[in-house]
Amino acid sequence: GKNLLGAGQGLLGATFVGGGAGLAGGLAGMGVEALRPGGNLQQGAITGGLIGSQLISPAAQFVSGSAQYASGIAKSQIALRKATEVRGEDGTVNQTASLQAYNRAMHTATKVTKDFNIPQELAIRGMTRLGAAVIGAGGNVNNATRAFTSVLAAIKGTAGGTEDAKAAITALVQIYSKGRVSAEELSGQLGERFPAAVTKFADANDMTTQELQKSLKNGTVGLAELEKFVIALGEEYIGVAKEIGASSEEAGARSQIAFNELKLALGNDLKEVGAEFQEIGIR
Repeated sequence: GKNLLGAGQGLLGATFVGGGAGLAGGLAGMGVEALRPGGNLQQGAITGGLIGSQLISPAAQFVSGSAQYASGIAKSQIALRKATEVRGEDGTVNQTASLQAYNRAMHTATKVTKDFNIPQELAIRGMTRLGAAVIGAGGNVNNATRAFTSVLAAIKGTAGGTEDAKAAITALVQIYSKGRVSAEELSGQLGERFPAAVTKFADANDMTTQELQKSLKNGTVGLAELEKFVIALGEEYIGVAKEIGASSEEAGARSQIAFNELKLALGNDLKEVGAEFQEIGIR
């Protein structure tokens, strides 16, 4: 009786510390001690609970995190599909053209992840935001993918990081949303992440920096000038950005991308099963 009382206390402690994993480990530990002559059930519960919380819990967290990661990616893909819809003159959605636009945008997001080691979730989310802004400004998915790739290449090619990439895309989204280029975004938000933004913009449009600043002040720099800038950035930086992405210095980033792919594959396998359980619960 004393042994059983101690076992109960040990099991409660294991559950308190390790939750479900601690409980499962504690029960297993008690089972082992019960089979051993003179076994200490309390010690078995405590030891098993500690082992369970250390081994089972991280695995469970990884599985849960993978499912959440895959769901987040899936939601971003739904948003991207909506952002790249192509409509006819009568306002109806052209399904074939929309699918082609979505596939082009997804291909671009996947490619910048592969070539520049941009995290998957950032690539899709950024492509969604920029695609919506460009198409809303009268452009198309080709304009959006070119701008996305070129600006990220410029950030990567000048040793910028993930936060720089996010801020640069935000600046582009604001520019396309306004339909013109302002000094605030070009020399401010974009210039902070890509210091050569002003000079490169001027060079791409055959202007001096003084002429560019004057035009920016007058509000006469539009999306046509931005397109020239984007093309010039791609020509100059895509090659070097790929080289940096493939370098030994980026091994850690490539490892994280591969780990994300593992999470995504596992999460996609579990996602449907989880949805079925939730549907059963609703019914």
